[in-house]
This record gives sequence, structure tokens and C-alpha cells, in this order.
Amino acid sequence: MQLRRYQEQLLEDLRQSMRQGHRRILAVMPTGAGKGTTIAVMVQSAADRGKRVLILAHRKELISDLSKRISWLGIDHGVICAGQPEDLTKPVQVGSVQTVVRRIDRIPEPCLIVQDEAHHLIRGNMWGRIVDAWPNAYLIGKTATPARLSGEGLGERLFH
Repeated sequence: MQLRRYQEQLLEDLRQSMRQGHRRILAVMPTGAGKGTTIAVMVQSAADRGKRVLILAHRKELISDLSKRISWLGIDHGVICAGQPEDLTKPVQVGSVQTVVRRIDRIPEPCLIVQDEAHHLIRGNMWGRIVDAWPNAYLIGKTATPARLSGEGLGERLFH
């Protein structure tokens, strides 16, 4: 997969942040800039190193798109979504946040959580409960809109 220069730079910036010890990272990209593509490449890198990865989204179209993108890279994965057969033995999972939060006790702990539409995450909501369930996992949130209409903030200060 050929990445654009700004996508490569974003991935390098994320790697650098993780090397510096940051565990909760927000990556902002405008609509159409390739969030799904960069998510797929991040997941491939983690999967190649044997890491468990959970990709979260909240709409069926996003789950389907993310699943297709990581399939294009040859990544065998499971889908955690209502109406889909579940195979939690696969180290990479693409999950509906609504289904993941209901099945959280059955899902093996991921090393990396990648959240699409990260502006939805606040402490106590279903996104936040998933992140709180695995405090040792790295979290990379992707969004085009790093602000909430409610005025509630995004950021590490929301988590311990």
C-alpha cells in the first residue's frame, strides 16, 4: 500500500510518541485524508509483531470499511458485531463499540486499541468503559473533529 507523505509522517509521529512513553494519543486528520488507511497500516505493524489489537468504530459502515482495509493487507481478523460469527482467537479484532462493551468480559486484553471517531470518547460512556477495562493498552484515537459539541474535553486528563 502506497502512503502519502503526510500519512507516513503521521505514522512516524505516532511511533515517536509511543517511544516517548505516551499511552493515550489523539491523531487528527481531516475528512478524506486516509484515517482508515493509516489505521490499517498501524494494525499491520502491530500484528506483524504479534500484538493483540482491537479496532473500535460505532457504525456498521465504518466497521465494514476498516475490516476491508485490513483484509487488503492480508491481516486475518475477527469481527465483534451483532449478527457476525465471533472468533476471539484471532489477535486482531474489528469491533462495534456497542457490541464490545456488552462482551467485554470475553474479549482477550489488547495491547493496542485503535478508536475511529475518537471525539466520542469520554470517561463513563461506552467508549470510556472499554478503554478503562484495559488500562495497560495503548490507545490511539483517530478523528477529523477533535472537539465535542457539549464542550467536554478530550485528552489524557480524563483518564488516570
